[in-house]
Amino acid sequence: MAQIISNPFFVGPGVLFLESFSGALEGKEYEMLSLEYWENMVREFFMPDSVFRFTLWKDSMKQEAKPFEIGTSILPRFFLVTTQSGVVSMRLSLQGAYETKYDGYHDILKIECHRASWTFQYSNGYIVNLRGAFTALIRIIPGMQEKSIWLPSKHPGFSMRIMSIAFDAETQEKSLLLDDILGHRKSDSPSLATEGDEERALNDPRIIIPNASIPVEPVNAFGIPQATMRCLELAESVTQMSDLIQFSQEHNLGPREALVRFAQRIREKDGVGRSPGSAMNHLPQNG
Repeated sequence: MAQIISNPFFVGPGVLFLESFSGALEGKEYEMLSLEYWENMVREFFMPDSVFRFTLWKDSMKQEAKPFEIGTSILPRFFLVTTQSGVVSMRLSLQGAYETKYDGYHDILKIECHRASWTFQYSNGYIVNLRGAFTALIRIIPGMQEKSIWLPSKHPGFSMRIMSIAFDAETQEKSLLLDDILGHRKSDSPSLATEGDEERALNDPRIIIPNASIPVEPVNAFGIPQATMRCLELAESVTQMSDLIQFSQEHNLGPREALVRFAQRIREKDGVGRSPGSAMNHLPQNG
């Protein structure tokens, strides 16, 4: 795994930390079906105000996207609903990731990977890979690292927590284990091939499965289970409603006026646009 480190003291701790995070996503099946497991995992790897920005593209086409912002209060439920939808294993692969200090901050590491892959293996034999650009900010926290079932005690002088993750799942790849293709298999006989196909049949033998059946795909057009999509959409609606209520209380507005002014503020923010760096919030200001 390629790494570019701006400070030789931190020889890839951010990438190693994310590898431990990936390992936590591969918990035992009975553990992954427990909300407590995911609450402990999120508490172990994320800061209380962390944000996971997750963008999904329909049918791997750059035409329709669904961006989500998942806070730490929602993350455990997000993982639980996903595993309840038949996921037996998850794995985050950061091939070619590189690590630097973020914008001069000595206590923030930035990990980028242009070819990240988040792999989901389902109980019905499907394997779904979401691929795209990945960026994470990790804060280094001085002090003794607490004992953990996921993290090795290699850095006794500090601990780490994820501040934010942005994953743009541009493409999705689906595969199916051969054992889950049901049907009576028989070898393709060269004598049954037509004259034009004879050479190919001899050199590239095939197996014929009459009336084959395969499991139904466990994901929707965006590459995730429909139950997970509903969870994210509901969480997004609740978050927006909470923001609206807070905005109404702060400005002492009635419901209708608060809705109009809140919508106007959102449009103004969207009109300004966001720079790549602004996708990572909760950062200290340079003084």
